[in-house]
Amino acid sequence: MPHPLLCLLCCLSSLLAAQPRSSRVADKLVFGDSSQLHLLILDNYSELLGTAYAFDDDSLRFQLYGAATPTNFPAGAVRYLGVYVPPRRVGRLRRDAPPVPLTDLTLIRTALPYQGERRFKTVMLLYNSIEWDIDRHFQLGGGLAGPLGVLFTQRYRTSLRDWLHLGVSNELIYAALVENAAGNAPLVGDATTLVTIGSDRQFFNFGAGTFYASDSPVIPNYRLGFGTALGRPTHFYVEALAYVDGRIVGVLPSFNVSLARRRHRWTFGLTTELRDGQQFGPAPIPYLSYSLYN
Repeated sequence: MPHPLLCLLCCLSSLLAAQPRSSRVADKLVFGDSSQLHLLILDNYSELLGTAYAFDDDSLRFQLYGAATPTNFPAGAVRYLGVYVPPRRVGRLRRDAPPVPLTDLTLIRTALPYQGERRFKTVMLLYNSIEWDIDRHFQLGGGLAGPLGVLFTQRYRTSLRDWLHLGVSNELIYAALVENAAGNAPLVGDATTLVTIGSDRQFFNFGAGTFYASDSPVIPNYRLGFGTALGRPTHFYVEALAYVDGRIVGVLPSFNVSLARRRHRWTFGLTTELRDGQQFGPAPIPYLSYSLYN
């Protein structure tokens, strides 16, 4: 790795590791106040009621409702900590329920912790997938990529620190209605490494991988992304996917604003393609992406 890039990553890791825990704690919560009923939401969206006593870099000390003694939860497993507000009627979500965090970008994936048990995602109805979390590390999915391709996804991730996440990802498309030169339906895919520094509030993401096909040589690709929260429900992020195909160097950058409400997330973006430093295409293309977490 070049020395300037190593220095950049060290600086980013120092900056992002220092993010306050207060971003996950409601303003009205008072630690140790038994007159409040506290709501703890874990990173898998499990919800627990009780009293929070202390929250530091390593753990949350939380006494479950009806339990005799407090329990320590890893700090990295805490998604949200607030004051419980009973719903107005059965089936209605709490007004203070936190919006779903940002876990993936549009063109590239991250190694941030999964949210919920499954996720549906669509990008302009051309990329449609449903992904299931097998556990905290493994994720499998399937769907449709355009009108001609059946999509299969696999991902593994883990966290070495609260702010350092690693993983690998593979997306495979079987184009059942398309024939290559040999008369077979081609398989095309994207396999990549994932490195994410930070959290869903602010992160830097990068990786390296390959585009591959059953009847073509592999094409190296590289990806970068940076995102930051502008408010509780709003994120802004920039991403770039670069590839090297022989003498052609292409870059697909995009600029995005993402809005979340409870378990829904909408992303509005602009993207284009640059080849050898020259814009390819008449103008940036707008697109809409939607995700639903359960």
